[in-house]
Amino acid sequence: MPKFYPYQDILLVDNLNLFEKILTVIIKFVAYVLGYICSIAGFTTEGLKINRKAKRPQTYSYIENGETIYRRIEYPNELPSLFKNMKTLNEILIHLVKTKPDSNCIGERKLIKEHIIENSEKKIVKLELGQFEWLTFAEVYERVLIISSFLRSNGVDKKNPVAIFADTCQDWMIMALA
Repeated sequence: MPKFYPYQDILLVDNLNLFEKILTVIIKFVAYVLGYICSIAGFTTEGLKINRKAKRPQTYSYIENGETIYRRIEYPNELPSLFKNMKTLNEILIHLVKTKPDSNCIGERKLIKEHIIENSEKKIVKLELGQFEWLTFAEVYERVLIISSFLRSNGVDKKNPVAIFADTCQDWMIMALA
């Protein structure tokens, strides 16, 4: 008959605090080395010149009407714009309607079919979508004008906030532009 030994816990490390400290140091070292290796791709032929530029002050702040205003050092008196001094999204839209009226503006894909895949753990829904159907800048602007004139005729103007609760879609963006 075989002789059975009483059950005993196997203890690999006597002092868990020491083990945790050693493991933490190893993980930090590996993370540091991997981070350094990844940053090598960011070096340029000029060495670390970009890093020195990044460490200089890039913003300044001042108080105006009791509020702290933050500005980039390159633009102390104005906000930068990549859109030829156009300040609002509507100004950009009007400019694009004039310059590129037939270019694609907003696209949408129609739902063709939902495929439901049931695993033992969870239910997965895969969507089969059609091709993009695009509205041009001119079509979008025409819809914006129709909606904005409807809102104005019903007493809604810039001073009246309007909340839009809807899924993100073409109509939501057109309503926001209106």
